[in-house]
Amino acid sequence: CGSASVSDMVVTGGDVAVFAANCPGLSVSDCDLSRSFIGIWVHNSLGCEVTGNEVDGALDIGIWVGGGSNGSLIADNTLTGCSNYSIRAEMCSTTVSGNSVLGGGWGIAVGFYVGPVSVTNNTVSGSGTGIHATHMYQETAVVEGNEVVGCRWGVRVTLSEGAEVSENRLTENTYGVMMEACSNCTVRDNSITDGDYGIYLLDCGGVEVVDNSIDRVDVEAFDNNDGENSWDTEGFPIGMVAVAVAVSLLVVVLLATFLYRHRKAA
Repeated sequence: CGSASVSDMVVTGGDVAVFAANCPGLSVSDCDLSRSFIGIWVHNSLGCEVTGNEVDGALDIGIWVGGGSNGSLIADNTLTGCSNYSIRAEMCSTTVSGNSVLGGGWGIAVGFYVGPVSVTNNTVSGSGTGIHATHMYQETAVVEGNEVVGCRWGVRVTLSEGAEVSENRLTENTYGVMMEACSNCTVRDNSITDGDYGIYLLDCGGVEVVDNSIDRVDVEAFDNNDGENSWDTEGFPIGMVAVAVAVSLLVVVLLATFLYRHRKAA
């Protein structure tokens, strides 16, 4: 099919409410879909647009776009209570923008080699992972201007190179921004409040962390690859030094207590 349009459908239940493959220019808009296993599934459809839909209670995936759907747009959709993924875009260049997501294991998940991918101006709350970009080491991923609230991971980037995480508002997440096994990425101008960890780098190199605001978190910053990443001088290194000093002081106190008791016993 070419330039097909699906709009204003109301579907309850079923395996896949809306499915399309090999439909360049496809438009799926303004549908009301509830309690299907998959709400909308689009495969190998260049330039497709999935916009303005409401998906409630999908048992697996709310909106799934992938497998060659380059130049796709997923925008202005509302997804509530999808069990696994609310929005999943993989193996295609895509823009995910202006969506509202509540609940689910993953709020928005993008990646797997093909890009570029842009995730901008979305709102995600109450998901296990708010926004996740993975396996983007051949093309870039940009995660910008999103609001993520009450998730375990606010923004998580794994196994990627050149990703940019910027200008996001991340509140009450266990981890504000987490990067794992990433290189040459940027974490810039994010606002992170009320969580356990602010910015957490694990096995990363060449990551630049600059001009972020972190407030009311237990640990502002963590980096297990000291010296391989670049942190600005405002806030984060101070927080990291404070944690290191606190741990060092605790070790000294415990050692002194042990020696004192050992000598007293002798």
